[in-house]
Amino acid sequence: MKSPNFLAVNFFLLAAMVQADASARRAEQPPRWVTADEVRVRQGPDMTQKVVGVLHRGVALILKDTTEQAGYCLIEGEGQYGYVACKYLSADRIARPMAGEAGVDAAQRWVSGTALTLRQAGQADAPVIKSLSLNSIVKLLNEGTGNTYCEVQITDGTRGYTACRYLAKTPVVVAHIQGVTYGDGSRPANYDPVKAFWLDPGWQALENYANYLKERHPEITAAGPWPRDEALEKMKAHLALGLKGKKPEPYADWQEIKRKAAQNLEFKRESTRLAAEGKKIPADIWERENRMENLANELSTTTGLWDIDRSAGENDMGYIFRLLRKLEFPAVRPSFFRSEADLAPPNVTPEQAGGRFDIIYRQLTTPRRAPKQNEEINYAGLYDMRSRVQVLTRPVQRVQLFRDGRLISNPSYMRVSETLWRDVDATGCENFIPGFPYGDSDKSIWNYFDDGGSSDAYIISSQKASSKFNPPGSVYAFYTTSTLPAATAKITTSSVKLDRQQTGFIAGTYLNYDLDGDGIADIAIWEGQGKGPGHLGGSTKTDDRWIRLALVNINGAWKLLGSDRFIYGCGC
Repeated sequence: MKSPNFLAVNFFLLAAMVQADASARRAEQPPRWVTADEVRVRQGPDMTQKVVGVLHRGVALILKDTTEQAGYCLIEGEGQYGYVACKYLSADRIARPMAGEAGVDAAQRWVSGTALTLRQAGQADAPVIKSLSLNSIVKLLNEGTGNTYCEVQITDGTRGYTACRYLAKTPVVVAHIQGVTYGDGSRPANYDPVKAFWLDPGWQALENYANYLKERHPEITAAGPWPRDEALEKMKAHLALGLKGKKPEPYADWQEIKRKAAQNLEFKRESTRLAAEGKKIPADIWERENRMENLANELSTTTGLWDIDRSAGENDMGYIFRLLRKLEFPAVRPSFFRSEADLAPPNVTPEQAGGRFDIIYRQLTTPRRAPKQNEEINYAGLYDMRSRVQVLTRPVQRVQLFRDGRLISNPSYMRVSETLWRDVDATGCENFIPGFPYGDSDKSIWNYFDDGGSSDAYIISSQKASSKFNPPGSVYAFYTTSTLPAATAKITTSSVKLDRQQTGFIAGTYLNYDLDGDGIADIAIWEGQGKGPGHLGGSTKTDDRWIRLALVNINGAWKLLGSDRFIYGCGC
């Protein structure tokens, strides 16, 4: 019988062979140029995958993998990473569009600012026709006197006047202004963090500028002092006045998730077997397994079903597919929630909630002070800011769902405070509380900590801390601007047995909530029971209800609202 050490060495050699083969295929990363405008960058190599960006003609990219996947190529560049149709890429350099060159009208211009105002006359008080977005194409008709206002014509034929200084002869490459890096990591020569902020105001743009200030003043330490910067102060003031959050991504459609999970696929990793036999792995097997892994990762990311128990077969990629095929929710018709703007999951930020509910959110910073002589001080902070607060300008309702159908609703401005741990590391695991973030848990699941050697005092204090935020019997929570029709929902429950070797779970529990009493479920919760992931990769010994999926009936269709999982540790 071979020793455990012998088997371990062979396992790692096998893994190294597979990795080496994959690395060799990706070693060559040649440049490519985009040949068309409005080329969509997708999350995966499929036309149904989510669009994560758009590229324009003449953009230079890196081809991350020379193997095509169903006509799609993996690329990186211009701040984008994802898949594009290979037919729109060229190995020959393609020039960026420029007014008067390569067939482009000499009078063509691109808008170089955001929300550029088009007016009826060349005056600051003239009536507004519309707002033009960044890189909108216009035709220059008349530069006007003094070049203050130019007469232009937009693509729909409308004529008007706008500020000449915001008209460019070539499209604005936002990634360059924002300083997005890739490849060798060098910044574009025209990086402009101030302009980047005003092109897309937000906290990340402000933080980028603060880091830029630190680079310009390397003599400044975490103890300060920090010279006042007027550009930074204007950014703070702008965020404090308030912004509208960006429109959120649509909720994932449950039927579309089921459709993807139902595909006829081969779940075994053939490449592992071939590598073990010392055989070359054909390109079609790589392509099939890459596609399979991409789809599995997409489904896991979308649903939150990570860390499923795979002890029955590590080389089996089919757990997530078979589990989703088994999950069935009741048929629904339009009921209480009619729009995705009616509610939000419990983990949204004020910025995200502002975008979904059309509410302005504010971001306020607190100043950072320098320590006094011989004073011990926490050096947390970013340039001259110690912390920030995000808050909505008007309240929404936070609703907690209970296992018995109760609905407890309280107004909330969703105020969130963040200490800016930038110059120093945050204190490890400070204020960490194990448990479900948004609901109560079974008592039996806490036995994991007893088995792991945690003290009784730690377990009791953790349970009390968890119940402070999630009262006994609570299951999930959500935010809404709607007035609930009743304080208690009609609830139906059911259970289903599952095959651990097929799905990674032994059972599941359904809780269907009818909020308005019309006999149609409005919210559904599924609880999965099986071996949980534990802490730092050590799975549990017992089968517990450690994960929940939450679905919402939006106008007669189930949408994925979110997920919640029992947190066993903070990762420290």
